[in-house]
Amino acid sequence: MSLMNRSHNFTLVRNIPAQRLPENRFGITLVWLENISCSSCDDNQIRLHSFSNRCFIVYYSNISKCIKYLKRVRSREYVIAIIVSYPMESTQRIIHRLQQLGVIQTIFVVYSVSDPDNHLSLIADNFHVFQNHELMFELLEKRIQEVEEQNLNGGLFTTFYRKEKSLKDVREDLAIFAWTHVFKVLLMSMPRDSLEAKRQMLSECRAYYRNDAVRLAQINEFERKYQSKDAIWWYTKPGFLFYLVNKALRSQDIWVLYKFRYFIIDLCCRLEEVSSSQSFSSIRLYRGAKLNRDELKHLQVGCLVSTNGFFSCSSDRNVAEMFIGTDLVTDRSSSRDRDACQQFVLFIIDVNRRTSTNIVVADVSHESELPDENEMIFNFGSTFIINEICFDNDKCIWLIQMSSSSDNARINDEQEKYTRERLQHINPTIMFGHALADTDSDFSQSMSYFHRLLRILPIDHMERPNIYYYLGRIYRFIEKFEESLNCFRCARLLVRRLLPERMFDYCRILGGLGTIYSHLEDSERALKLLTQALMLQKKSLPKNHTEIPFHLNRLGHAYFKVKQYDLALSILDSAENFFQTKMPIAHQGYAHTLHTMGLVYRALSDDKKAVIYFQEALRIRYASLVQVNSQITRPDNGICARAKWAQNATTVAGGHGQGSELNQLNFPYGFFLDDNQTIYVADSANHRVVKWECGVSKGQLIAGGKGTGDREDHLYNPSDVVVDKDGTIYISDYKNRRVQRWSPNAQSGQTIIGDISAFGIVKDDQGSLYVSDFRKGEVRKWRMGETVGQVIISDLSQPSLMFVDRNRSVFVTETGSSIVTKVDDRSTRMEIAAGALYGDGDDELASPMGVIVDQLGTVYVADSENNRIMRWPRGAKSGSLIAGGHEQGSQSDQLNYPTDLSFDLDGDLYVMDNRNHRVQKFAIDKITAQGCGPNEIQVNCASLQSCQPTCEKPQGMLCPRVCAINSCVCKDGFVRDDENNLQCIEQTQCHTRNVTEAPICGENEVYSNCTNPCQPSCEEPNREPCETLRCSEGCVCSKDYLRATNDTTSPCIICTN
Repeated sequence: MSLMNRSHNFTLVRNIPAQRLPENRFGITLVWLENISCSSCDDNQIRLHSFSNRCFIVYYSNISKCIKYLKRVRSREYVIAIIVSYPMESTQRIIHRLQQLGVIQTIFVVYSVSDPDNHLSLIADNFHVFQNHELMFELLEKRIQEVEEQNLNGGLFTTFYRKEKSLKDVREDLAIFAWTHVFKVLLMSMPRDSLEAKRQMLSECRAYYRNDAVRLAQINEFERKYQSKDAIWWYTKPGFLFYLVNKALRSQDIWVLYKFRYFIIDLCCRLEEVSSSQSFSSIRLYRGAKLNRDELKHLQVGCLVSTNGFFSCSSDRNVAEMFIGTDLVTDRSSSRDRDACQQFVLFIIDVNRRTSTNIVVADVSHESELPDENEMIFNFGSTFIINEICFDNDKCIWLIQMSSSSDNARINDEQEKYTRERLQHINPTIMFGHALADTDSDFSQSMSYFHRLLRILPIDHMERPNIYYYLGRIYRFIEKFEESLNCFRCARLLVRRLLPERMFDYCRILGGLGTIYSHLEDSERALKLLTQALMLQKKSLPKNHTEIPFHLNRLGHAYFKVKQYDLALSILDSAENFFQTKMPIAHQGYAHTLHTMGLVYRALSDDKKAVIYFQEALRIRYASLVQVNSQITRPDNGICARAKWAQNATTVAGGHGQGSELNQLNFPYGFFLDDNQTIYVADSANHRVVKWECGVSKGQLIAGGKGTGDREDHLYNPSDVVVDKDGTIYISDYKNRRVQRWSPNAQSGQTIIGDISAFGIVKDDQGSLYVSDFRKGEVRKWRMGETVGQVIISDLSQPSLMFVDRNRSVFVTETGSSIVTKVDDRSTRMEIAAGALYGDGDDELASPMGVIVDQLGTVYVADSENNRIMRWPRGAKSGSLIAGGHEQGSQSDQLNYPTDLSFDLDGDLYVMDNRNHRVQKFAIDKITAQGCGPNEIQVNCASLQSCQPTCEKPQGMLCPRVCAINSCVCKDGFVRDDENNLQCIEQTQCHTRNVTEAPICGENEVYSNCTNPCQPSCEEPNREPCETLRCSEGCVCSKDYLRATNDTTSPCIICTN
């Protein structure tokens, strides 16, 4: 069709308000901003419209409306802005405003040929200037094609690094893949032939291809002819399904996945049928792909990867290389550079179905429209381990060899068993959103999913009570208790009319209400509702029903809050026994049971038991986390108290003297370390933030670096930096008295907090931002969406850098007082976590700045003026030296005013060496970190140390039935010493110690190994013993003697009265 003919079908509408635009279903957005006021369209706009079947296009002539639209753009969109016919001065202002938004990846500028000032220089790879539209459209076509290829090949895998870790066992972290399998089980439980599911999917497809007549015809054909048995043929057929189905799976957008359930279910079932009918035991497969350089970096040897979509391969290597685009003449890819943005990869996949029994891979060549490709398809969520990565210099492609893995098979089986039990009472459509919140910790998407169900389901739909119930749970998780209460009340109102058939739902709703009233401190109402729920549940449900322990948890916690500890422990014991004997997996509910028991024992002053329960609850919770904020996950699981670090460090950033080159630093203060060992440095005196990737010799400028100034693209003595999981950077811009947010690849930042002497900055797992105000002496907290910060602690003396743990307790260094202060964000209770006075003793600090805390509560401090790093165990009165401390200097074992510190996932220590203008890395000693101590041996599975046999309890202690992997136990004939850090000593030494160290009793006293503080005296001869939970050795009066109440020479006398 000619441009002229096409124009009859195209009406240009500019400046449509953002809220009135149709939904953007594309991954690419084109923003056409033209200096024109007329409503007519020319050939250039018509030509741009030809991309409408591949991109979402908006037209603007009003800059303000364009900016408002761009503020609503989702982070996963690729945005290309095309600026047309503006004068140079206006163009520069527009570009500056667009770059501030941080959402535009590419900018094209088209000048009029007659403009004499069209000399705007090219400032970056993603910025292009043209004097005519023809050249612009040529590059636009090329750029769109590149992005489409990246969308097709990108996001292939979810990755998990399996390299040896000193801080945690990798087997406990495989739950990162649990959500994929849960999602698959839920999908397969939904009706396969639902006409509504088919309608939803086809509506989404038609909306996506609304301007593509060819694809719309294919969708109509699918609607008429599709049958479930033909799922593989339709998937392999060139057309709309292959691209949209995998796009949905890789997006991990819960609502989009739900819309495509109709076909995803059929394809999963069909692949399983074909796979089970084929008898090969092992095979080698190939897949060619073009990957973004950053995604390639995530694929490392030893890395466990899970496919994010259906994974197509070929048994013919030549076919796979054809998809890479290898030149048939030269046998080389078009790449000539390992560092190019686009990399060419050949995956070599070895499948062994004997060892990987759960792998689903089907030879579909007999059902494919293209049988010569010898295609085989893996089901989504298939897991592989990367064995080797190398670069083929002859062909200029990466070769990645990986093999099928069964590491997650046990977890998948347990998850499936538990999920199917729950599905007996919960509709899979409802549980789909519930699993997203519970398994993936994605409350916002789960909430959006349920609100959308409320809008589309009929007012009398039987599942509306459950939707309100799950919304109530989500609001409780994010501590919006009033909204939660309203949802639970709506659920109760709707379900009452359906009793007794809906007794299961009614009991859960009562439990939810009781939990909220407990949070609101209305204990009487909480206990009444929770007791009623449990009684009704026991009458209506089987004794082994999986909902029972959750009700026991709620009731036990409520009794704990009213200080009825005996009742709480009795109920929680029942819950613990249920989880251990009847539940198929170590559920988060079990962690809640153990945590509450820990709270009860702590309230009863039994700290030893409390720690045991807390540690096990933490282990379960950590093992099942899927999405966590990297700021609060390091150090991961507590560093062994015996751990040591190399005294000589290596320099990983800076170290080339004071200066402003990219291999230098200039009085840096805070830094952020991500899971890939990439360091983001607040390079204060250079007024910039620099990114140092692992192993590089120089950094990369990512913010500031333009000298002092208060413009949005300037920084002035930045002091700290934190990086979000999506790459957004938050900077304490100290001298400019503000906090800035810089989006990935942005040329300038956005001030989000002003009028604050921002020094330290951290972010918790809920997205809340904590900032220390150095001059005002306070720490403020901004929750997501809030514009006014809440003061959580004040009256501090020069608060500097901070750390926030999983419980949202904030640790802040007070440089002026030489202490580290801990404040509980929820109760605002304060305590000193480290330090006491200014000095260089083991119990002193001197102007500390950096702090980090591990999972066991051990505090690590950058003791700045003492040029050392100190470790303070939880509750300790003094610390111990772990790095530096050899006077100030620049040798590898010396520090000069360390200001910040962090640990990587291996436990290696990173220190900001401020006055040496460098970042130092102290490697952890693997033996001390993992090895056993004197008189200990390592075993594959053992109970926690405090549960093992001791001098006081030679038979060991009754503990939760848990197994600590790769633990240490005492050798035969040895037990743990209760009074000496649980070190292993010979059991015979226990008796000797007790004899030699028994208290020396006075006249008329005898030794007892269990005394009571309330002993009879002359004044109170009939005094009853005190109720106490602790029993300690000491002296008691001999028979017929009582405690003297007056000053006498003997502590026990025969009373004269």
